[in-house]
Amino acid sequence: MRLTDKKKNWLIVLGLIAVPLLIFVIHVQLNQPESMTGDYIRLWKSTWHEKNKEWLYPMKFICLGILGLLAGSGLMIALSKSERWK
Repeated sequence: MRLTDKKKNWLIVLGLIAVPLLIFVIHVQLNQPESMTGDYIRLWKSTWHEKNKEWLYPMKFICLGILGLLAGSGLMIALSKSERWK
């Protein structure tokens, strides 16, 4: 697929926005406590996640939605044959 310079630039911008969001989602998911046992609760990450779960987990789902929108936008830009992208 041949992409114009304008398309390439927009795809790079979308990628630069998506990378920090993806890192955030992966961080939350990997450090999410599955069960709060006595041994596990003493770990810093699990207590931090437990204290901040009111905003942390909803934010994870918001970031997933934004990532979906960015992926859809990137696909539309890449496959667009409109004069706007030439």
